[in-house]
Amino acid sequence: QALPSCSLKNERSESTKPMSYKNIRSPAPLHKKKPSYGPHGLVRSSGYGKPSSLSKQSFPVSEKKTPKETFKKTCMKAKSPADRAKSKEALFATRIIRSATNEPTLEGSINRVLSGQSVVNNLGHQAVDYKRHDLPFSPIKSCDRELYLLKRVQAAEEDLNTARDLIQQLASKVSQKEKEMETKIQELKTQQEKELSRLGQENYVLQSKLRSMEEMAQEKRWTHHTATIPVTEEKLAQIQKEIEGQEVIIQGYQQENEKLYKQMKELQIQNKKNEERMFKENQHLMSELIDLREKVEKTNNQSRIMQDSEPARNQSFTELISELRAAQKEETKLREEIRHLKQDKQALQVDLVQAKKERDSAKVQIASASSEKSYEFKVMEESYKQEITHLKRRLQWYAENQDLLDKDAARLKDAREEIEKLRLEVEKLRAEAGDQCVQQKKRLRDRAADAKRIQDLERQIREMEGILKRRYPNSLPALIYAAAAAEKTNDPSTKTNTVEFLERRIKKLETELEGKDDEAKKSLRAMEQQFQKIKIQYEQRLVELEQLLAYEFMSETPKLNGDKASSTELEQELQNVKKTHQITIRNLQTEIENLKSQNSQLKLRNKNDNEDLECTDSKMKQSNTKDRLLKLNEELVTKNREIQDLTKTVEKLQKERMVMLSDNNLRNKTNNKENSTEVLKKNTSATDKRNSSKSETFLSIFNDDKIYQPHSFSDSHLSQVLQENAQLKEDLERLSLEMSQERVKSQAALAYSENNLRRIQEDTAEYISSLKASHQREMEKIVCQHAKEHSTSKVAELSNRISTQEV
Repeated sequence: QALPSCSLKNERSESTKPMSYKNIRSPAPLHKKKPSYGPHGLVRSSGYGKPSSLSKQSFPVSEKKTPKETFKKTCMKAKSPADRAKSKEALFATRIIRSATNEPTLEGSINRVLSGQSVVNNLGHQAVDYKRHDLPFSPIKSCDRELYLLKRVQAAEEDLNTARDLIQQLASKVSQKEKEMETKIQELKTQQEKELSRLGQENYVLQSKLRSMEEMAQEKRWTHHTATIPVTEEKLAQIQKEIEGQEVIIQGYQQENEKLYKQMKELQIQNKKNEERMFKENQHLMSELIDLREKVEKTNNQSRIMQDSEPARNQSFTELISELRAAQKEETKLREEIRHLKQDKQALQVDLVQAKKERDSAKVQIASASSEKSYEFKVMEESYKQEITHLKRRLQWYAENQDLLDKDAARLKDAREEIEKLRLEVEKLRAEAGDQCVQQKKRLRDRAADAKRIQDLERQIREMEGILKRRYPNSLPALIYAAAAAEKTNDPSTKTNTVEFLERRIKKLETELEGKDDEAKKSLRAMEQQFQKIKIQYEQRLVELEQLLAYEFMSETPKLNGDKASSTELEQELQNVKKTHQITIRNLQTEIENLKSQNSQLKLRNKNDNEDLECTDSKMKQSNTKDRLLKLNEELVTKNREIQDLTKTVEKLQKERMVMLSDNNLRNKTNNKENSTEVLKKNTSATDKRNSSKSETFLSIFNDDKIYQPHSFSDSHLSQVLQENAQLKEDLERLSLEMSQERVKSQAALAYSENNLRRIQEDTAEYISSLKASHQREMEKIVCQHAKEHSTSKVAELSNRISTQEV
């Protein structure tokens, strides 16, 4: 900054000297016109550019006299004043962009250029003066001087060229560094994309595993049909259908009993009728027997009376015998009928007794079934009520989770809308950036020139004030300056700036604490989900063990005496397992409640801390905020440790369950659960890393003992830097979104290509198999034809030989 001012002073002083010399020595040339080409114009007016033998002759003499100048002449060229102005602007522009490493070389080159320009100006003025005064006396000396001046000018121009080369080299280095930074950014982007793709694949695999596990759990629930299965409308409908079927069966039994009762009554009436009919028939037969006896007696009497007539007697005797035989036959028939009727009566009595017994047994069964069914219905109602309450709780929990998901979805929508808006703004800004770049360059040039002028003026003012202080230490300006310096030291604006800075940081930390509270809630919900999953799995395992015990007990009924000890041991093991699992469940519930209470206490503490911070003064705020934030960070670390301890306890429980399980199917289940625990570990480790990184950032913010200097940077530079940071962040987000979209598209294309490849492979396999089959068929045909041809030829030869031998 000091070099240009010195050069300007030297130029002014040296230009004033020849002018005064001209006024004293040669007043005649005042009427001449001024040259319009600057110092080079003056040199040309002295005779430069015209060929002359004197200049050619004096050239080697001057080289001998000044070897240093001849060395400079070999590396220099002439340049116009417009180019010099451009080079100055380029130097001022590059001074803002250059790095710290190349500053000394540029300063040296700039010093050379400025010194060369001052030397050229001085030499130009001296040449004009000497020309005007010494031309009429010594033309050879004037030529030598002109050549000397030209050499000096060429040396200055070559210094300018070297400075330009240095500037170009620095620009190339800056461009190289920018390219390297761009390549590094691209590499980081590719790494991030790879990590995102890997995480997406892992999430997809885990989601598929979770779906398969859920499907397996649903199938097992449907197969076991235990009380732990949640009641649904279909099950209630099935139970109602079973109840209706049982009621229909009971009604059928009642109807059958009524029918049997009616049949009994009808049989009793029929028996009574048959008895009356039999009684009547017996009476009729007895009357007939009496009549027959009377007839026999009459016939005997008649035979006695009519003994004389023998043929009549013989005829009557034969008739009587025939009648007796017919009567005996009728008696036998009636006796057989009586016997059959008695047998029927006995059978009906037996049927009546059996019917009464069946009726009594049916009544007893109906009573017992109704009592058992009522008890079962009561038990089922109680179990269903418990399950309904449990399901209501689960529904409430799912509703809360759904609210959280809705909030997250709303946030995502807002973020997407903001991203779209920012994209539109970025496009607009990019469209406007083309016009603004030129204006910004011009403004930067003007600002750089103004800043240099302001710095020069401030330096001059400081020098003048220092001189005044030294000369007049007790004067009014010195006192005013001291008072202004004291006011600057006690300026409340710095304090307000620090207070605002700390308040902003407190607000940021409060928002981060809220985010951490949300994350803690989500982690608690995840722990509850895992706890419920483990509980359901333990219950299913207990039910399976009970079923296995029942099956073994039913299959090994003849070996009850030998297997009683094993059954008792298994029951004891089941009871012990139930007790241990109940204890673990209670412990986990208490731990969850403790964590909830701690979370509420932390919220209350945060609220109280905010109130205290608002009440206290600005100085107390600065000290208290640091302490409280450190405490909060420590509490967050303790929370993360507690979460890690809980995860370790869950892992221990899962290991114990793994030891208890022995079947192959249950081993597969445990493998899936271990995968879930690994996911939990990853999530917890990720949360721990985030919390630790956040705590480290907080500590680093408060431990940085940097002094706040409000006047070190201008507002324009800060705004530009902030704008560039925002643009870079937006570009990164946009690139990440584009890469995610491209990744999704690439995955879809890969899936489509894989399906096409599978189809093509299947088609080619089918085509190859068909070709192989056809080839085998053709080979078989060719072999058969060849065998036929050779067999026929041999048969023909053998037949010819046999025929020849016979002949």
